[in-house]
Amino acid sequence: MDNKQFQFGMALKTEDKNKFHEAVNAAKKYFITQIMNFDPNKMTLCTILFEGSAGEVALQQKNIYALAKKHKGFRAGA
Repeated sequence: MDNKQFQFGMALKTEDKNKFHEAVNAAKKYFITQIMNFDPNKMTLCTILFEGSAGEVALQQKNIYALAKKHKGFRAGA
């Protein structure tokens, strides 16, 4: 998704009622914006689903993650 969609999605997030989750999310935001130096006004997001045999999936993952790394992207997990 592009940056406008990303910002809209973040605006729609509900507030954390759990202090632990609130702290974890604050730490994630700090890591992304301060440590990784991502600009929230330029960030984008991509969700990828890999399909195929185990070998095909491994090759797809290797190629996609290498491409992301080349462009200073990273895997955010499930």
